[in-house]
Amino acid sequence: MSNRDLTATELQTVFDQAPALIGRVGPDDRYVLVNAAYARFFGIPVEDICGAHISEILGQDVYNRIKPNIDKAQNGEATHHDINVPQSDGTKRWLEVRYVPHFEDDGRTNGFFVLVVDIHDRKMAQDDLERTNKQLMTFAYVASHDLQEPLRKIQQFGALLAKRYESKIDEKGRYFIDTMRNSARHMGGLVEDLLSYIKTSNTEISGDTIDLAALVKEVIVELEDLVIETMGYITYEDLPQVRGDKSMLRQLFVNLVSNGLKYQNDGQRPRIKVKFIAKNQQGHSEIQVHDNGIGFDMRYQEQIFEPFKRLHSKDAYPGTGIGLAICKNVCDRHDWTISAQSGPGKGSIFSIQMPDRIHAEKQPGFSDDDLVLDID
Repeated sequence: MSNRDLTATELQTVFDQAPALIGRVGPDDRYVLVNAAYARFFGIPVEDICGAHISEILGQDVYNRIKPNIDKAQNGEATHHDINVPQSDGTKRWLEVRYVPHFEDDGRTNGFFVLVVDIHDRKMAQDDLERTNKQLMTFAYVASHDLQEPLRKIQQFGALLAKRYESKIDEKGRYFIDTMRNSARHMGGLVEDLLSYIKTSNTEISGDTIDLAALVKEVIVELEDLVIETMGYITYEDLPQVRGDKSMLRQLFVNLVSNGLKYQNDGQRPRIKVKFIAKNQQGHSEIQVHDNGIGFDMRYQEQIFEPFKRLHSKDAYPGTGIGLAICKNVCDRHDWTISAQSGPGKGSIFSIQMPDRIHAEKQPGFSDDDLVLDID
């Protein structure tokens, strides 16, 4: 059997039985028709709604708030919004409202359809989840911050113990002290990274115009000791200006560049390149960070961006396992996406897609020769 057009009776049945609130509004902002769900929600009979002005059913305050959307629909533009509206019993509920222009055969706009879905329960659950997450983040931040001082004390007194009682401590004792101090140092780094992760999750971001070339140069200077230690060679080319939070973007590039310096095979000189692609295959601008490091199996391409997920032991490569999670946080907060391409022993390419955030002007390229860090 082939499909056939629905009869008027069948359409009316579907219209009345639909759980969503559906109505049609004329060019004068008066209801032409509504379904049973619409009437039930407001506690007003269908015949009393039809012919009434929107302001008479929703109230003048709500009408004034949604008037810009109504005007768009009356002019042929589909639009939507969420709104908290009063019911007949005095309570309010969150609704998702969509306006769909009604066009005649000659192309003229003749009012619009309004489609309404009750999202109150979902909205309340979302608000509760956000509130709970914020409380957990606050607790984690306070707890992590308060851990810093005792960890510093452990390192300080461990150092004093090793120095003042050096002649009285045997080799086994020195091993115990060194283990204690190293563990406290690692925990201290973990706490600092956890605080950074929390800050990038909750801190309000600014929308400043940032010269990425200057920012990457600052990052290279900040990592100077690591660059010299690893004999790293870092270049960048044609980096644009972007809109974003400078502090967060600094963390993003510090983590990506430092990973490229640290995760290397023995005896291999790190080579890192930061480059700009004006339009990728998806039509977005993109920043890429290339390195020639140890790489990773693409089976773990999602796992590497999760907090505390490490593909290698901390003895083989130092770190806390939070750096790439911070990178993802920063990108998420800017509505960007970050991904990685790699293979074992083949280096990595971290790609940051930055739609609608790129300024046209590019900045000149740069290499670490300008900082006198090339130590060949």
